[in-house]
Amino acid sequence: GNVFHIMDATRRWWFGGWV
Repeated sequence: GNVFHIMDATRRWWFGGWV
């Protein structure tokens, strides 16, 4: 797994795809 991929997915969840 890729840490950056996880952070991106978490960011999409946290910001609701705001970024």
